[in-house]
Parts: sequence; structure tokens; C-alpha cells
Amino acid sequence: FAFAPSDVCSAKVKDSAIPPRPLLAAPCEIPCGSGKHLVAFASSSSSSSSPSSSLPASSSSSSSSSSSSSSSSSSPILDAPSGGAGSSSGGASDKAIPQIQLACKDCEVGRFSLGGGILYDGNVGDWPKTIPGRMSTFCFYRGADYTWKPGSSQEARCMLHLGNTSVETRAGTWNKFLTDDVLSLSLVALEDPNELACSDLTSLGNLLRGKAVLVIRGACTFQIKTEHIAATGAKAVVLYNNVADGGYFFPAPTDEDHLPQLPIFMVTKEDGEVLLEHLKNETGSSAQLRIPTTHCSSALIHQDTFSSAALTANLSSNISRLPQNWEETEGTRGCSPWSTDDAQGFLHSGDNRHYHWVYSLLTMNLRFVRDGHVRFRYSVDAETYDGLKFLVDQAERIPQAPQAERYTDFNISLEKGSHSLTWVYSKDYSNTAGEDRARLQFLEVVGTDFSDEDCRSCAGALERGIYGAEACPTCSRDHYVSGNGTCRPCPPGRGSAAGAVGVEACLQLRPCHVFDQKVEYKAPTGKGYCVKNMTNKTVSWRLPKVCDESSPGLVSLPQESPQLVPCPPCQPNFVRLDGAVCVPVLRTCPHGFYPKRYLILNRWEVWEPGLTRQVVRIDGSQGSPNQRASWHLSPDASSVMVGSAFLGLDESEDGTGIALLHVDVDLLDEGFATVFFQASPLESWGKAGQILLDGRNPSNMAISGPLSGALRTAEIWMPVGAHRITFSWRSTDRHGDEVADSLEEKASLSGMRILNLTIENAANGSSSNCTYCPPGHEVSANGKACLRCQAGRSSPGGGASCDACPSGFAAALEGSAECSRCGAGLRSSQGSARCKPVDHFSQRSFVGAREGPIFDLQAISKAWLGGATDEDEREPRLRMLRVEDRLLYINPFAAAVGPTSNLAGSPMRAYVWERMPAAPPQGPDAGALDTGVCEATNSLASYRGVGDVLRSLEVVHEGDLLGVRANYTGQCEGAPRTTSLLLRCDIQDASSALSNQWSSLLDRFLPQSEVLHGSYLPGHHPLSSRSCEDLHIEWQDRAACPLCEEGEFLPVAVGDCSTLGQRFAYFPKRPCANGARSPADEYRPCGSFWTQTPVILSILAAIVVVSCALGYVLVLRRRYAQYMRLDESEEKTDQGDQVVVADQIGASSSV
Repeated sequence: FAFAPSDVCSAKVKDSAIPPRPLLAAPCEIPCGSGKHLVAFASSSSSSSSPSSSLPASSSSSSSSSSSSSSSSSSPILDAPSGGAGSSSGGASDKAIPQIQLACKDCEVGRFSLGGGILYDGNVGDWPKTIPGRMSTFCFYRGADYTWKPGSSQEARCMLHLGNTSVETRAGTWNKFLTDDVLSLSLVALEDPNELACSDLTSLGNLLRGKAVLVIRGACTFQIKTEHIAATGAKAVVLYNNVADGGYFFPAPTDEDHLPQLPIFMVTKEDGEVLLEHLKNETGSSAQLRIPTTHCSSALIHQDTFSSAALTANLSSNISRLPQNWEETEGTRGCSPWSTDDAQGFLHSGDNRHYHWVYSLLTMNLRFVRDGHVRFRYSVDAETYDGLKFLVDQAERIPQAPQAERYTDFNISLEKGSHSLTWVYSKDYSNTAGEDRARLQFLEVVGTDFSDEDCRSCAGALERGIYGAEACPTCSRDHYVSGNGTCRPCPPGRGSAAGAVGVEACLQLRPCHVFDQKVEYKAPTGKGYCVKNMTNKTVSWRLPKVCDESSPGLVSLPQESPQLVPCPPCQPNFVRLDGAVCVPVLRTCPHGFYPKRYLILNRWEVWEPGLTRQVVRIDGSQGSPNQRASWHLSPDASSVMVGSAFLGLDESEDGTGIALLHVDVDLLDEGFATVFFQASPLESWGKAGQILLDGRNPSNMAISGPLSGALRTAEIWMPVGAHRITFSWRSTDRHGDEVADSLEEKASLSGMRILNLTIENAANGSSSNCTYCPPGHEVSANGKACLRCQAGRSSPGGGASCDACPSGFAAALEGSAECSRCGAGLRSSQGSARCKPVDHFSQRSFVGAREGPIFDLQAISKAWLGGATDEDEREPRLRMLRVEDRLLYINPFAAAVGPTSNLAGSPMRAYVWERMPAAPPQGPDAGALDTGVCEATNSLASYRGVGDVLRSLEVVHEGDLLGVRANYTGQCEGAPRTTSLLLRCDIQDASSALSNQWSSLLDRFLPQSEVLHGSYLPGHHPLSSRSCEDLHIEWQDRAACPLCEEGEFLPVAVGDCSTLGQRFAYFPKRPCANGARSPADEYRPCGSFWTQTPVILSILAAIVVVSCALGYVLVLRRRYAQYMRLDESEEKTDQGDQVVVADQIGASSSV
């Protein structure tokens, strides 16, 4: 510790005070417990205590026990040693030289401390503008070649630069204990496979001295490698992975008491090979390695980080304009890392709404000097298969959470030592919902230091449960903590929230408004709120009261309260038959018709049955539904509302948390819920204000507007059954209501109100007209509802009843308008929901005659299920089939529920289920010889049914291709999809089975694997592991071969002749299994006709071929003989009068 003169004075001026003597080698282990902080101050040497006389012993226990370390709240615990530094100039040598002393001092009234740790609290806006120095963030995404790539140049990444080559890296955990430098060094590589830096390298000292050394991972720990390289005089270590697609590690030490003094950096195997290749081709300046920061400090690498203002603008974009799957992002693929919002109220996982297949990571590598804990508050708003995971030392502590609408607290205790904390926000192949990000609103780490140097304000700390804040004085609402620690009331006309510190926390109250009043109805006698159409109306102030009724205001309470008044009117198409309870009006309809029901809510005098309110505070606790931050009925009964825009809240009021309005409804049939609402300002919709269905963002919700007066319309489709519609409004206690990420938007008043809610086919609704049931439905027995046809039944609508499907037809889904005919190879009985395969299947001609081989489908099913059949089990079972990068769960002939436990009770069944892609690749377990923190983990498995209906079977017999194809139909991401599974005869396996006896023997000694392996048919390889093209796959097995039939076996001579004769065995003409047994082997006399048959047949065949050839020549000569003659002619020659007569050319016709 040392005091330095400020800019406004100089120690060289005459009569200047003498600077205190520096305090050298002060131990770090000075524990100051919670409620205290470590201070350094100057005092004269005469008043100082003896050096180290009151220094408490180092403590590794919780800081709460260190309050006894000092007998006084400000008594010195460490001085500067006597002697040493000289006096200042200016003739002050005769003065006593002050000394620096350290002390644990009590925090001031209204302030507290952690006792040594880290605290970021978005409630008071103290998240740094950039990622805090102890954190690092990065992201990666799946590129067009299906490999995982680091984020684009927008993101803050730690890089190593070699010439024109740049690779991403991870710094060792001990780098932070070294000086954060910018290094520029020559890079050399240890390329000898035996040189893994696991043994002494001093013989290479001249080669490595003053350079950065590139070495492969393996054989020994990171620390041993670094120490051996450091002994050569090298300046840095660059370690590359020895596992392909193994990702990164954070190199960590095995001996924390003796840390290496050389920085180390980790790169992937692929990037390490890039660096090696660069070194082979380049020399001189091109082989210079530049390291911008040895700490990978965000302060140095964050310059390229995109602005959070642009991020905020992107969040307000319309989801419908965003790419809905990874395929649509071609050319714009990337990812965003974690960032801080402009108001510094929270840390979030970046804007990844227009990306897919993304992982955004936030990491903290901390050294705990004593046992401590980590606590943080988070929220997640994402679609079902996206979400946030939290890991400690590679172990998953929070499984992937797609939805945590309200802030949720998480707390974990950690022992002394080094720990890695990782928050991972992941996005899968498709779909975007909500904010599509995770938030960290609060982070508390205790145990990373022995003491705090500063104290923090108690304002709101106790309410948020911050460690150490239990010592803060607490005062009720409209009171404040004075300087002496007592609670005093705020001055007249002013008010404060609970826990206010100082009179300045009391703010001026505004005049009372009509929204500060609430109206309640209660029956004069008995229960309920209405008797004989009369009720007592009471008007009172909303609590807590946050307005000043003594100031000239807008409203005041009525002098007479309660008042006996007529009961409020019922909702549309409801009446009070007995003058008490409103009941729905139901029309009586003629036969074949039913009363169409609607529940319409647009009169908001009272809370109707089925409506409940809930308030979740920012700390996750439950608030009162009557508090001001909740939903309230408007004074004019025109709407139900929440937020400062409609309730007149201001920053001094209790507007903290999430206000929920639940509407519980039971639908007799599928239908729509239509909502007319207003969100103010417009930007608040989708961020502060949301509509949920059964706790999720409805994927099929259509939003239109804003209409006149900023009104919007939301239309939500709901299936039959019980549902909960939730209207959610989220607010904070710092800048009014949380409608956006910028301070400018937060400064304006905001809120949400609902004017009209109409729910179709609600069981508690009313009816005003009669109508026919739509196709797939029938009128109920009492004539009051329209019910869906059960599976196995159908109705064309128009008043018709649901009839059972006839034999040969089936209806797999409820609400079917018609039954589907069973395809080839399938059958059904009357009233069947699904068609089942026949026991033995073969192709049939147009007239019904059998053509081709017969297949035993029961044997195929048994082989698929590993020896069991569906009849052996109560529930059809699925078997995993791996097809390259896809995992499918299939039962070829029986529909089954999904493979996950949470689907066990689901009515949805399918023949083919598909597992979503796994998480990005990660390095294997480093084992005892390696130490590091792996960045990636497997994502939570999820499944989708893609083959819901078995349409038909067909025999495939094309060349060597032989088997049965099952054809399924279903949906993928809402689009129709066809899946075909070719159960192919394994020719090699079947032909090697010389008899059924051999087949049984093979079954006994070749047990089935739990995982089957298949392949894509040629020309049908999907674009990616998550795309929705039609699937065409095959699986090969001996059981998929057709049945053997009598008369299809040929005798074949086997081996040489023996004394018994020539042995003949019978083989099938084509591959087959089971069925007819092959004839027994037999012996025939050697040299017999049968043994010579092949030779005789060959000779006869040769004679026939030669005879045919000769006969063909004769035919040609006879046919063209007339064209092969020449007329007689005389030719005169030079030999006198001799005449040479040319004979006719050609052969005689009697050849």
C-alpha cells in the first residue's frame, strides 16, 4: 500500500505534509467479515501500534466468523515497518513520518459488505457496460459444412495471430495471476511425436529460449508441460488438442500452491494443425505470434463487440420476419455472445433471434480462498427446445430451462479451490419464441477474497436477500433509516419504500387519482356479492397508499361507503335467474343441431369465476394479488389493467415483479380465444407484456394491429380440453416498468389492459344460436354440445352421428371426417383406430392372385424387437435405429408412445420417432493426466413423431434388392412428411444359412444389439440432421427374407466323390428364411449320369450353337444368290487374238 499525491498538490512544496511510508508485503489473508471492510489510513508513528501486533490469523472459514478478528471496529491490524523511507523535501525532516495502517472498519449505517466477494445487482444498475473482467463470453454456431465454428468477428473473442492466420484460444486459469501483457514472439513447434514436453527439455534451450512453443496435448498434465517448457527460457505455451472436434479446455494447474510462471493458451486440434502448416510454409515476420492479452481480458478484446443498442433494436423486430430454421439462415449464419443491457440492469445471452444452431457461453474461472457460495437470479424466454444451462466444474447444475418467465434464484455452496462457472444458452435447428435469450439480473459470489474494500448501500438489499445485508436496519414503508440507525417517518407529503436509507429516499407524493381507488362488491347478507339483485359497493384506497390525499387532488373517497346499489350486470348472454348468480343462457336446438358456446368477458366490475391473479416478486417470492403491481379492474369497468400507464404508478411505488392474470377454461371442442388488448408503449409488447397458453408462448398465436387507439387483436387456437390463458406483465423497481432495454423507453409510463376476451366452445360459455356439428363431430346425447368422434369412428358432419369404421378401414385420429382404407398388406376389424399388418404378406395381382415371394411379418417384427413380439408386452415397444447422424426410434408395425418418460402418458403415438440433434462436439474426459474445463455439454434430448400412420406395405424385388417396404405418413415442423422403411433381406446372411438348423444356431450365438444400424437409400440423403425432407431408409436382416417354399431348392454337388459317392446338398433358388425345410442331403454314385450332367449339357449346347450358325449362313446365301452372279463378257488382252472368257463369279447353288 502507498499514498500518492493528488493532481492538485505537490509534496515538493514547502511545508507539505510528509507522505506516509509505503507498506510493503502486506499479506492478502486479512479477513474482514460481513458488515466490515478493509481500510488503509495514515497515522503518526508514535500512535501506531507495534507491527503486526493485532494482525488476525489467516482464515479459510466463512467471513461471518471474522468479526472477532479486531477488538475495535477501526483498530489498526498492520503497520509499516520502522525505518526505511526517508522524509519529504521542504525542510520537513524533523517531522514524524506517518505510517500506513490497515484496519477492519464497520460499514456506515445503511451500508453493508459481503466480507470478500463479487456482487452485481441489476436492481441498482451496477452491471458494467462491458462484460466484467472476471468473465469471458464467446459463442459458436453450425456452419454450412455442419461443423461448429466460433462466432463472427462481431463477437468478443480471445485470439492468437500468426501472420495472416488468426485462431480462437482459451487462456489458462493461472494466466490471471501473471501480468496481462501484449506479446509478440516467434513461434516454434515441438513436432517430434516423442517431444510432448513431459520430460526435461533443457537440451532444446537454444531453440526455445525467448519464444512461444506449440505443443500437442497428452501424456502429462498442463502444468508439467508448462514447467518443462519454462525451464528452457521460453515465454509462452500454445497447446493444441489431440482429439478431432474436441473443442477447447481451460488449462488448469494441479498444484495451486506452486503456479507456473508462463502463460498457456489452448486451441483446437484443427487450429493447431493450421498453425503447424503455417510454420512449415512461412519464416521471418510471418512466423511471429501476436497475443493481444495474456488474460484474455474483455477490456482489451471487447472493442470489436457489437453495440448493445443495435442488439436492442433487433429485439423489437417482428418474429414472423425472422428465419424460422437453420436452412433459411444460409449466408447469414453466426451467433451473438453475452452482453449487458444499456440500463445495466441485467446481463443477457445476446441477440440470437435470427440465428439457429447456436451456443452462447458465459464463463467465470474463480479461485476461492475459503469456502463460499454462488447465488444468481436468472430468467429464460425461449421456445421449447432452446434454453439455459448452468455448469460448475463441467457438472450440470441447472438442466436446460426453456422457460423461466419470472426471475428464479439459484444458490450453490463451493469449497475452497479453483472452480469454473459456465452459463450456456443454446438454440436448436429451428423456431424462435419470445425474447429468445436468458438474463442474469443478479450475481453474488462469496469466498473469492478475504475482505471487501468498500461497502454497499442497504437500499433494497435485505429484500433481495443479499448476503451480509441481514445486518442492515429495516424500516417500514414511508419511514427511513437515520444516521444513528433509528427509523423515522418521512416528512408530510412524502413517502418511501420499505428499507429506505436517509431522508433523501423519501420522495414527494403525487395527488390521488381515480386509479388509486378500488371498488369492491359484497352481498348485504350471506355469501357472494349479490342478493336479490342488490349489493354493497365499497370504495377504498389501494394499498399500499402512494398518493397524498391532503394535497389538491383529482379524487377523494365518497362520504358514504358502503352504498347499497344494484348488482353489476352479467357478462353477455348471462342472466341472474335467482337475483344472485349469473348463469349462461343455453338455447334448445332441434335434432342434429347443437348450441354453439362462447364465453365473452367485456364487463369488468367484478372478478368472474375462473379468473385468478398472481404476483411474483423479482426475488421469486409470492406477492399479494391486491398490491399495486397486480392486475386491477378499471374504475369505469371497461377493462382489466396493469402498469403505470393505467394505474398511475411511479418509481417510488412497489411496481416490482411479474403480474399474472390467469383465465382457466375447459373447451368442449377445439376453438379460438380472441383478445382485444392494448400495450403501452407499443414496444412493450412481447417484452414486458405477453400472452401465454398453458405456461408457454403459443406457437399458433396470430397478432394483428395496432388498430385504432393502439389496440391489438390476438387470436390463439386451442385444442379440446382444459387450458390456462395467462396475461403476463413484467416490471422492475428501478426505472418504472420494464418495457425495453434502453433508459429512454423505460422512463415513460407503460402498462397493459384487456378490453374483451372471447373464448369459443368454452364449457362455461353461453349460446345464442344453433348450428350443425362440423365434420368429425357429433351432437352429444343431451344435445348441448358438439363432441369429437373417437379414434376408429368418423362423421361427415351436417348432423350425422359418428359411425364405426368398417372392416378394412381405420381412423387413427380423433375428430376424423372419414375412415381411411387400409393399404396393401394391412387389415382391420370394424371400429379399428389403426390398420395392422397381415401375418404373411406377398404382392397380389389385379385379380388377387399371389405374385412373388411370401414374407413373414411376425418374424420380422420379432427380429426387430430382439426376440420379443408386441403380443408379449402390454405396451408396444420402440427400438433405436441409428442412421448415420440421426437417431430414430421405430416399431415397424405397431404405434407406440415416445421414448421419453414425460411422454409415457401422452395419447400421441407414432411408428417412427426422431431424436433431435445432439449438442456440439466436445473433448473427451481428460482423465487423471489432464486438467481443464470443457466448454460444451450435451443438450437435453428431445423427440418428435414423424411417422404417425402406417399407410401401406409393398414387396420390393429389383435385382439383388429384396424385401418389404413400410410406408408411413406424418408431420415434421408442421409440414406433411413421408417416411419409408425398407426391411431388406440380408443376402449374405441368408445365403450363408445352409439350412434352418444353421439359422437357429446363429440365433443362439449372435445376440441382438440394443441399437440397430440402418442406412439411407441411394439418392435420399437429407440435407442436415434436423431437416424435414421425406425419409427413405433401410435395415437389413435375415428375418426380412421371404419364406422358403417347396420346389424352390436345387441340388448342388458338394466336395469330391468318396466311397459313399457324390454328396448333393439343396440350396434355395433365391435368398429365403424359415418356411419350407430344404430336402436332406443325399449321395449319388460317382460318374453317374447325374455327375456328368453338366458336361453333357455343355457339349449339347455347343453343338446346337454351331448348327444354328451354319443354317443361318445357308439361308443368307439362298436369299441373296441372284445378286451374286455376273454376266459373261469378253476381255481382249495384249496377247494376240486370244480371247479370255471370264467364268461366272460365284459359287454354285449346290454348295
